[in-house]
Amino acid sequence: EVPESTATVLRTWLRARGDQPHPAVFQNMARDPAHAGGRLGARSVRRAVGRLGREVGAPGVVWPHGFRHSAATWLFARTKDLQLVQVFLRHRSLATTQHYLDPAPGLQGEAARLLAAG
Repeated sequence: EVPESTATVLRTWLRARGDQPHPAVFQNMARDPAHAGGRLGARSVRRAVGRLGREVGAPGVVWPHGFRHSAATWLFARTKDLQLVQVFLRHRSLATTQHYLDPAPGLQGEAARLLAAG
């Protein structure tokens, strides 16, 4: 199930991009027409997310899978329901879900700032 706010944004995006030959929501915008219009690859997504992270001044490297870890930590911090997080992440094992949780949100960033300050 997709939240209505997310569905609204996706509908707006699909209307804005118009008819496309490929059914993927996000498509390759390569300059070479032979490569344009297909499914956006994992490498392209990693590069785009990393670039956007640098543009907004995020500390460290921003990577797509990091959003998954952050979402899991955020959800668990607010609900304290590990099984809910497990279902959200679609994990078979609670141990895998626990691996996704940052035991002290923000502590890693604080450690990095202290190290950088020397």
